[in-house]
Amino acid sequence: MRKPWRTGSCGTAVWLGETVIVADIDSHPYWVPYLELTRQAELHACWSIPFKNEAGCVLGTFGVYYRTPRAPASADLELIEEFARLAGLVVQKVRAADALRQSAAVFENIGDGVVITDLTGSIIAIDSAYSAITGYSETEVLGRNPSLLQSGRHEPNFFQALWANIKDTGHWQGEIWNRRKNGEIYPQWLSISTVPDAVGAPKNYVGVLTDISQIKQSEARLEKLADFDPLTDLPNSLFVLSHLHQAIDRAGRAPRTPGSGTLYGPGSIQDRQ
Repeated sequence: MRKPWRTGSCGTAVWLGETVIVADIDSHPYWVPYLELTRQAELHACWSIPFKNEAGCVLGTFGVYYRTPRAPASADLELIEEFARLAGLVVQKVRAADALRQSAAVFENIGDGVVITDLTGSIIAIDSAYSAITGYSETEVLGRNPSLLQSGRHEPNFFQALWANIKDTGHWQGEIWNRRKNGEIYPQWLSISTVPDAVGAPKNYVGVLTDISQIKQSEARLEKLADFDPLTDLPNSLFVLSHLHQAIDRAGRAPRTPGSGTLYGPGSIQDRQ
């Protein structure tokens, strides 16, 4: 960390987090490394006031320079400190606006469907991916409950366990079947999280949903390729042998009656005499 007397008035104000008044630059140790520059610029006094955020962290400094040595009056300091306070508020507001714009950009371009509800379950916001996946526009879902997507494939105890887990841990994720606006039932991966307020109390719920229809279809195709010939769509040799072994196993476990065959091995049966 640089020493305060090596960083001028403004650097020292940041370093200390306090107002630094240099009434005569030419004779002050903070400005020794920069005297050639200050003399060329005809600067001979500097008052530096840091401005901070709500947490007390320094965001920057407000500096006032004079061409003649000069110390501030109490009224001057009050005015400059008020200006620095306002500058801090402006910087925080600009940063907050930038953060909101970034969050909005992420919200709209995340690729997964996002739905935000209040604690009663009423939808207060969705992203464009939610509409693309479900078929519902924002105006159609605002104020409604996410249960409008329910497919009817899950028993009530499924949702009871889901919300019990959210209340216990603040989170749930898993595979679920939902219904699009056009009536199509589809699989999706759903993640629900509790969003706390400033003091840690639950404020909202955020659901992130991913349509996994194509993944399920790919899995089904791979499973079929393991048992069926891709050209003829007929069972392949592995499929036939597997089912033959299962049939032989069942036959070997079946009760035997007089005159029935005795199983010696796959495909070999010797009749009793």
